Amino acid sequence: MNDITAWTKGNLLIQSLSIDEIAKIIERKYALKVYLNQNRYRNEKITMKFMNGEDISEFMHILRCLVPGLRYKTENDKLYIY
Repeated sequence: MNDITAWTKGNLLIQSLSIDEIAKIIERKYALKVYLNQNRYRNEKITMKFMNGEDISEFMHILRCLVPGLRYKTENDKLYIY
């Protein structure tokens, strides 16, 4: 996948973003309200590729692999990251 044109295929390239910025992306993409333990991941900068069509559980699985100790729970239209 060419990083420059990823967006044209609906793919998402996240480069060196904070967990706060990623939470905003999740809220827009999945229509979820994200509740975040802000202090725990404050210094993390995350880079990842997300393919069009992947659901929230796939997105969070990748995020968990990149951020050791990250845990999450979904309830209806809410996502808790702690």
